[in-house]
Amino acid sequence: MNSKMTLSGEQALARAKQVSNWTAQDAQDFAENIDSLKERYNLSQDTIDAMVEAHTYFTAQDDSPLPDSKTVQSNALRVLAPRMIEVLTTPSLVEEVVTTTAMGNWFDKFITQSAIEYVGEAKLFSAVGKTDVSASFNINYETRGILAFEGGISVNKLEALRNQANGIDIASKKRVADAKLHKKILAKVALNGYTTGASQEMTYGLLNDPNLPAYDTASNTFSAMTFKEIYDAILNGIQQIQINSGDNINTDTAPLVCLIASDAYQFLETVTDQGKSVKSLLAETKPNLTFRQTGDFNKANGGASVLYIMATTVDGTPSIELNEPTKYMVLGQDITAKGMTETSISATSGVFVLFGLAFYRLSGIA
Repeated sequence: MNSKMTLSGEQALARAKQVSNWTAQDAQDFAENIDSLKERYNLSQDTIDAMVEAHTYFTAQDDSPLPDSKTVQSNALRVLAPRMIEVLTTPSLVEEVVTTTAMGNWFDKFITQSAIEYVGEAKLFSAVGKTDVSASFNINYETRGILAFEGGISVNKLEALRNQANGIDIASKKRVADAKLHKKILAKVALNGYTTGASQEMTYGLLNDPNLPAYDTASNTFSAMTFKEIYDAILNGIQQIQINSGDNINTDTAPLVCLIASDAYQFLETVTDQGKSVKSLLAETKPNLTFRQTGDFNKANGGASVLYIMATTVDGTPSIELNEPTKYMVLGQDITAKGMTETSISATSGVFVLFGLAFYRLSGIA
């Protein structure tokens, strides 16, 4: 067994976790000592697996000697298609259906929303006595924590030149990837919220904002319901918004959106004997209602799939807002002789449900 491996267990672990610090020689040292490494340093199998992954990475690079001139390189036989296909990512439900704002800055710690309530009552006029002066107002405040997320890219000149030879601007592609990672975490917070453990720093999402009404429980899953039962369940939700808002929301004219778990959406096509589906009948009776299916609502409430009905505005004000002070911003660059690293930032305070009475939630539809 080769004896030139002199890494301590701690150093070996550090090398496994910091693949970018490995050289081709490190990888070769590891390959020649893999049988004794685990026993010598009492490393876990997870650490060994991580180091194997690192070794595989480096032995796959182009640092090996060039092949014999008589050998035909496989790259010479490859034709690169002019179009590059991007792997699809899940669209952000919240950004599609919720008004997005950009209040505050990424470096702020909190954002506070105020709400005013007018109080008092006019009394019957009296020719004698004091005038009642009970008219007043109360202001309530709700605070959300602002979360900042960091990312970044690293580009060295060698990989940049090699990719440039294939017509690829590696820095631009990595920035696209970085921006998508930021978009992904912002969408996750917008849906599920986030907490750092401190109550005043809570950030909520569409599934758990405290201003949302409690769930109603469906009598059965949509798959087991008849046409009439599904139709009545949705109409009941619309009626609840009308009642809970004290008729401030006219559900015959107000824009309504039904967000429904994709594993139950298909049952909106349940038909009557005359061939009319739940969805087509609702299009006739409630033309102001639109549907949006989403996999984010599958099993979203303790393993039960859910449905939301929401009035998008109340007296011209959005019923819910998503606040993202910074969607994506390059914070700075560190340029060296061999390349550069770049740090990026994004920030969100999640959603504010401004009018909980504009929402109806139903759980257990699938």
